[in-house]
Amino acid sequence: MQGLTTQRPDPFWKMLDSNVQRQAAGEPTATIKKLEGLLYTVTSEDFGVFCKDTLPKQSVAARSTDYFEARFTELHGALSQHCRDRSSTRFIADWESFSNSVNNYLGKYRPLVNLGLPSASANGNRFPVLDRPLIANLLKNPGPTLSASQLTAFGLPSSKKVEFLGFADQWEKTRLALQQIFPIDPAKPAGAKFQVVFRDSRDQEFAANQILDWSIQVGGKTANERNAKTTTLLWRPGDSIVIQFRFADQSNLVPVSEPSDPSLQMTGRSVRLTLDGPIALLDLIQRFKVKPIGGQTDRMLLKLEVPVRLVSQPSGQASRRVITFLGLSLTSLQDDSVVNWPLEIPVRAPSLKGFCTDAAGGLSPCPQKP
Repeated sequence: MQGLTTQRPDPFWKMLDSNVQRQAAGEPTATIKKLEGLLYTVTSEDFGVFCKDTLPKQSVAARSTDYFEARFTELHGALSQHCRDRSSTRFIADWESFSNSVNNYLGKYRPLVNLGLPSASANGNRFPVLDRPLIANLLKNPGPTLSASQLTAFGLPSSKKVEFLGFADQWEKTRLALQQIFPIDPAKPAGAKFQVVFRDSRDQEFAANQILDWSIQVGGKTANERNAKTTTLLWRPGDSIVIQFRFADQSNLVPVSEPSDPSLQMTGRSVRLTLDGPIALLDLIQRFKVKPIGGQTDRMLLKLEVPVRLVSQPSGQASRRVITFLGLSLTSLQDDSVVNWPLEIPVRAPSLKGFCTDAAGGLSPCPQKP
C-alpha cells in the first residue's frame, strides 16, 4: 500500500500515503485508524451499548478533505440515524407493552380507582381489589424512563409530551405510595400507621361545630378527640375502619340516611361510617381525599359530607349537607417514612398507537394509507 501511494504525485494519494505512514508508526492522528476503530466497535459491542455510550463519544470533524475522516463522518452519521430509528422503534414497543399492562388495572381495580365524592360513590365496591401479588408485579415495572428532554428529542407534539409527563409524575407518586404500604418483598408486612386530626381545616367547614364525640376505630384500637394527638393507629389489609360521631342534643340538625350509601348509618343523632374489606384504609382515602388547604404537606385531607335535615322538617330526604374534614398522617410500617398518597391516581397510561418512526428518527403520526 505504501509503495503504491508514493508512486502517485496527486494530493489524494499523498494523503493516503501520510495516513498509512502514521498508522504504521502507531500515531493516534491517523484517520484511517479512527475509521478502523469505529468499524471494530460497531461489530464487537452490543449495539444498544454502542448507540448509548460509544457513538456519542466519537468526535466528528465539521468538514475535512481527508478521505478517511470524510468516510468516518459519513459512517458516523448513518449509524447515528440508525441508532435514533432503533431507539424510537424500541421506545414505541416498550411503552405500548407497559401501557397495555398497566391499563389492565388503572381505573378498574381498587385502590387504582378515583372513587371521589360525593359519598354516593360507595358503589365503588363494585370494583375488584388488587391482591398483593398483582401489586408487586405492578411495582416491579416502572415503565420506560421518561424525561422532557427525551420526549423533545423524539419530536413528540407538545400536547402529547404534557400528557406523557403528567402521567409519569402521577404514576411515580402512586407506585411509591403503594410500595410503602405493600412492600415488594412478601416477607415484609403490608399496612400503615396513621394519626387523625378531627375537624381539620375548620374555616372550610359548614355547621360541623354541632358535631360531638368523634372517634375512629381500627384493629381494635380507638382514637377520639381526647387522645387523637398521642394515638397512632395501625391498619393492616383486612382491618375495618369505623368513624363515629353525633350531633349535639340542642342542634337543629338531624342526620338522614341515604340508601345509595349503606356505609353511612344513622341512629337518632348518631352517625357511623364503616369501611370494611381488604383495603378499607385506601378506600377511605380514595373516596374522601381532597386537595390540602393552605399548602399543608404533613397530612392528607379527607372531606366528609353528612346529609341532614332540619328538626322542623319531616323525616325523609336530606335538605342540606354538613361539611367537615379529617386530617390523616400516614407512615410506612417499614421505616416510618411519610406516605404521600397522591391526590389523583392516573386514569389511564397514554398510548403511542398511531405513531411511527419518522425520517429524522423521531416520533410522528404514521402516514395515512392511500
